[in-house]
Amino acid sequence: MQVKDLKNYGRSMSEMLMDVPDDLQKQLQRIGRRKVSKELGLLNLIRYVFLHRKEKARMSKLDLSAVREKGMRDEGFISSQIEWAAMFSALSKLRGSEKAIQILNEVIEATTPLAFAHMMPSIEDTKSFDDPFKAFKEYNLAGPEAARRSGCHDIEIVEDTNDALQLDITYCAWHEIARQLGVEEACLPNCYSDDVLLPDYLEPLGIVFKRTNTLARGGSRCDFRFERAKA
Repeated sequence: MQVKDLKNYGRSMSEMLMDVPDDLQKQLQRIGRRKVSKELGLLNLIRYVFLHRKEKARMSKLDLSAVREKGMRDEGFISSQIEWAAMFSALSKLRGSEKAIQILNEVIEATTPLAFAHMMPSIEDTKSFDDPFKAFKEYNLAGPEAARRSGCHDIEIVEDTNDALQLDITYCAWHEIARQLGVEEACLPNCYSDDVLLPDYLEPLGIVFKRTNTLARGGSRCDFRFERAKA
């Protein structure tokens, strides 16, 4: 096997996400609804449904032309981010933004591993290479151009050495859509998904993940750094 044969080589994250099968998408939505329902209780759930619909309708009318001008042409992706932002807004109105982030973090913990497993190469496939870190680097270096082309991310290659790879995201469609919709904090659970997934995925490959900031947390970039684990 060559690196280019790994699952979803050379594709952007938004493209991978929107290719998750419908049955899995529906499963993830059901899990998310159950998490929200359990947290809110019956009375607040009724209020949440009303607020969510109201916020989704309002946000759907807002101008996202700047996102489309960056190259994001996938209306399904944009709609999914409006849905997420409306969830956050409705939860915030009921329970406050801090609690809304906590609830959506729990949704992320329950759903993202299932989507991630469908989107990314398996640990076993990457471990099959003589040098898994080198294979991981080659795989991820194919991503920046696809990300730019799809309007998903702008990515700068800051370091590319035998023992380290640093990719800084200076533009993120997830963050920008949330910001344009007036609920920038709605992106924080998306950032949290990296903290949930990447350490466990990378540790068996002998790779250490580090990040000091993200756009959603007020940084100028999301600094994704991957280092070869020391023996």
